[in-house]
Amino acid sequence: MKKHTLRIVVFVVTALIVYFAKLQLQPELPMSIARGLGAFIAVLAILYVLMELRFNLPFFYGQSQSAGSNANGAVIAGLGIGIAALRLPEVGIFILVGIAFYLVLLKVVPKRRGRKTV
Repeated sequence: MKKHTLRIVVFVVTALIVYFAKLQLQPELPMSIARGLGAFIAVLAILYVLMELRFNLPFFYGQSQSAGSNANGAVIAGLGIGIAALRLPEVGIFILVGIAFYLVLLKVVPKRRGRKTV
């Protein structure tokens, strides 16, 4: 499976898991807090995805499997969507917008190839 397809699948699955977990754990989360936190995390995810695409990083690019997290931009974006969405149709809409945005970034963001990065 190509890494871009894997990122999209992980994004969708993470968004759905977080949304349903949020419903079970905290159904009375105020709308403004959910939207604000979800938007902040989504912006953070965009920065991660831009870095991943720019430097052509593999799906797992963490330095240490045992001491750190390997959450990439897809996981972070799914987390933001799952928190920001208040109803299931919103999850679907946000997922479709996220996938479209990712596909646009794939075409727009140039990749560094053959250069050493510090």
